[in-house]
Amino acid sequence: MEQILDNKQNIDRLYFTGGEPSVNIPHIQFLQKLSAEGVAGNIYLEYNSNGISLPDRLLNLWKEFDGVGIGFSIDAIEERYEYLRFPGRWYKFLNTIKKIDKFITTENLSNFTASLAPTTSIYNLIHMIELNKFVWTTPSWFSNYIPMHVLEHPDYMNPKIFPEDAKKKINEIYEQFFATVEKDYIDKIKDKEAKRYSLDSVDTLKHLLNFVQEDVPNQRKLLIDFYEKTEIMDRIRKQDWQVTFPELSILNIPQFRVVNFTGDLQTEE
Repeated sequence: MEQILDNKQNIDRLYFTGGEPSVNIPHIQFLQKLSAEGVAGNIYLEYNSNGISLPDRLLNLWKEFDGVGIGFSIDAIEERYEYLRFPGRWYKFLNTIKKIDKFITTENLSNFTASLAPTTSIYNLIHMIELNKFVWTTPSWFSNYIPMHVLEHPDYMNPKIFPEDAKKKINEIYEQFFATVEKDYIDKIKDKEAKRYSLDSVDTLKHLLNFVQEDVPNQRKLLIDFYEKTEIMDRIRKQDWQVTFPELSILNIPQFRVVNFTGDLQTEE
């Protein structure tokens, strides 16, 4: 940190990521030092945040900087968000959005942007649709574009491991969405830039769908791992993935219980 301060005149951008930076006291103290040194106005701040907490003193510091951009690690909405980002609470994230919006309006700020930065997994592949719909309800400073990051590890949560028949059903769900999304949603967006970002986000969904069509080796074993390890985690957290994600019945998960394939697994290993 001291090395950064020694070179403060050469800094124009800083990026902060987890642990959660918004509640990291040394991070806030560091911004206070930059402000006291008179260089804050030359520096743009970027964050990756879970959006659960946002202290007032951090908000007040932000307005002294050249700008702020936040990528919120939000993978789904409502109870699905709370499952995937346990022990996070959806209402807390909504409160953060409202708090930022009030601050921007009160301070008349124009240098603040935010976006979602989800990670796509076997759990939420279908729910990328509702995540886009959520973004289209957010304030104007919130980007309508959602970049997609596909979870590769642990490999038993990679969305590529869906069985072929499940992928066909997922494709049907997305095709229905693609067929009507412009008429039902995007055409109603008045801001040209927001509309363009929305169209780009839909294109990204199409690329995502193509990407997950690829087959993966050891698919059956990975599905068994998904079932067993998710069940273990659910018992620890007192959750139930089959209640939170009932649409994942398309996995036909009972056929992937290890007791049904013990012999096959021994052969494969």
